[in-house]
Amino acid sequence: MARSTAPGFQSLPHLKWQPAHRLAIYQRWVELFQFWLMHTMNCHPTKASQYARWKAMRGALTSRNLICGM
Repeated sequence: MARSTAPGFQSLPHLKWQPAHRLAIYQRWVELFQFWLMHTMNCHPTKASQYARWKAMRGALTSRNLICGM
């Protein structure tokens, strides 16, 4: 079975069945959509690397266009 590439879940199977793991994945998807579609981000320091990756993607928004909304 394929392994996950999601941060924090590399040792787990690709399909998540445990409620805590599913919740973490769903929360990350919500943050991703809020970042790209609503131009908001969670400014908590633990999320910095996640947003740095997304900002580095081609065509990413600049920091001045983002709002700390969570």
